[in-house]
Amino acid sequence: MEMNNWLSELEVGDAVIVRGIGIGRTARIATIHRLTKTQIIIDGTRYRKSNGMEVSSPCYSVLEQATSERTVEVHEKREAIDLRNWLYGISRKENSLAELRAMKAAYDKADAP
Repeated sequence: MEMNNWLSELEVGDAVIVRGIGIGRTARIATIHRLTKTQIIIDGTRYRKSNGMEVSSPCYSVLEQATSERTVEVHEKREAIDLRNWLYGISRKENSLAELRAMKAAYDKADAP
């Protein structure tokens, strides 16, 4: 579907992907809260209906259609980020030798061909 058609057919409650533009910006799934004649409002942030771009922001984001394939991709990328953050937190904890051995064994098992 053409971008302008897709954007013009959105309704309150529809899911969309909000993709950040720039280094370190990630995509997320969001729900449309309100619509005006020219804008789409999500969590207080305004996007143009004409092109899906965020209105008046130096670190802007853009809306994408939430297809099933793209939604899975966004969820998986978010999960990978969350797991890396979790792992970083684990590395900063005081773990017993038994806990460290168990984590290493689980990692080795998952890494084995």
